[in-house]
Formats: sequence, structure tokens, C-alpha cells
Amino acid sequence: MTTEAAFTPTSASPTARQVWTRARGIALALVVLLAGAVAIAVIRSDARHGELDPRSADPGGSRAVAELLADRGVDTRVVTTLDEAATAAGPDTTLLVAAPDLLTPTQQT
Repeated sequence: MTTEAAFTPTSASPTARQVWTRARGIALALVVLLAGAVAIAVIRSDARHGELDPRSADPGGSRAVAELLADRGVDTRVVTTLDEAATAAGPDTTLLVAAPDLLTPTQQT
């Protein structure tokens, strides 16, 4: 005859309720930390415009140069597509392409 031992919980094995009670503080702290990180990312997402962007006051931006040019009557415009650049370009226009290697030879012409 075999006897099977019945498993009885001991004080050393916590119940699911006890585990949740202990872990909910850590879980709440992680949720708050994640929400804060997302909020900071959303707030700062529009702060960087890009390298040489006249709207950007970042170290890589050129807002100061745009302001100095505006003081001397020079208009600066930001265009983001090739069609906008072609429309904005004229005989008295200087076009600055920040990353010309991204253009095909035809687009550069």
C-alpha cells in the first residue's frame, strides 16, 4: 500500500494575496516611473529640430545665425521636401542643404 503525502501550506510559502500585497508598492513605483519617463519624452520631443535648423536653439541648431540674418533683413525659411526647396529657390536665393549626401545626383542638380 502506498500513501501519498498531502501538500499542506506552511508559513514559509506565501499565498498569492501576500505576494501581491508585497509587490504592489514596487509595481506602483514602476508605473509612476514609466509614466514620468513618457511625460518627459513627450514634452521634449519637439525641442530638437535637427542639425542646422534655424528654429533650433540647440548647440547643433542655427537659431542664432537666423536671428543675426533677420537683423540684416535676410529672410530664412525651412523647407523639408525637394519640391518646397525648388519652389522657394530663386535667382537671389541661397539654398543650404544640410545633408546633400542624402540626395540623388539628379536631385542635387
